[in-house]
Amino acid sequence: MAELPSLAGLRVVEYAALGPLAHCGLVLAALGASIDRIDRPGLTDADRRASEDNALNRGRRSVVLDLKTADGAAAARELMSRADVVLEGHRPGAMERLGLAPDDVLPDNPRLIYARMTGWGAMGPRAARPGHDINYLAVSGLLDAIGTSTSGPVPPLMLLGDFAGGGLNLAVAVLAAVVERERSGRGQVIDASILEGTMSLGTFLYGALTAGRWQAARGTNAWDTGAPWYNVYRTRDDRWLSVGAVEPPFYAAFMTGLGLDPDPALQWRREQWPAVKEQVASVVAERDLADWVARFAGVEACVEPVLTPLEALADDATIASGAVVEGPCGAFPRVVPSFSRSAAVELGAPPVVGADQQQILGELGSRPDTHGIRTESRS
Repeated sequence: MAELPSLAGLRVVEYAALGPLAHCGLVLAALGASIDRIDRPGLTDADRRASEDNALNRGRRSVVLDLKTADGAAAARELMSRADVVLEGHRPGAMERLGLAPDDVLPDNPRLIYARMTGWGAMGPRAARPGHDINYLAVSGLLDAIGTSTSGPVPPLMLLGDFAGGGLNLAVAVLAAVVERERSGRGQVIDASILEGTMSLGTFLYGALTAGRWQAARGTNAWDTGAPWYNVYRTRDDRWLSVGAVEPPFYAAFMTGLGLDPDPALQWRREQWPAVKEQVASVVAERDLADWVARFAGVEACVEPVLTPLEALADDATIASGAVVEGPCGAFPRVVPSFSRSAAVELGAPPVVGADQQQILGELGSRPDTHGIRTESRS
């Protein structure tokens, strides 16, 4: 029988924000934290639907507070006085103007971990500038390196900056602060920027460039589609086949499967890479994706089909591995790894905005109608 989730009993207050902060909250919720999300009033119907359909928002309760009013700010302070962690992602200075910044609330709760996420960081000439994933990637230098020799920079959705450099990086910092608090008994302020977290993901690339082991020209290196054995190729039916045949035995198996020269001595001859890529592309284009999947089934060549997102959620092998789980809202990727003892949380649907108004404010001894916010319910 599984024991309690890893973060059972950890109380989190999350100020509703876009993807990166929500992703951090999702990770903490899946690990067992209890999260009360503070939503802002006056959402449009479109904004409300977007929140209630957003899979990142699972695992929370929702209360609507107008932080510009005395009652709303007081309720927020009371929630934070009872919390272990606060997640906040406004622009620098916004919470200070509301009287809800760390200096305002830490005296009430010295054990509070106040986790702040910004785009550019709390200081510096860009601190107050708006930005999104693509901008942080651009300034980090990593966007320039992503793409082929002919494509130009290719933004990798919002995954690299917002979710990896932002949300996941902040979640790691929160967990570290929780562990540290067990030693010191004191909370602290975390200042995490998406730019900083994204650049940390590029440590290998910056180091390789500095050491002269990476060419600045996009699409000319081993891991950026420069090599024929680490690439994607179009099939006859306009699908794509991925190849990661890095080690010599995998390279030999891959080339043999295509009917091409498997000599491993040729693998690292960079001057031949363009010609070999043309050969591989020509051969792969002669068959449909299903044909290639069947051809390499059981062959250790690191060759796999490029699935669509919906295909990935329905893939039998992926489901069998535990990477996709079925829940009340259907199939979703597993948010956190599996544990031998402590259980992960099965997250329900994203909350209706304000659905937990009465319960949360009642726990604070405050009446919902004093905030002028109507309690919502899912229809």
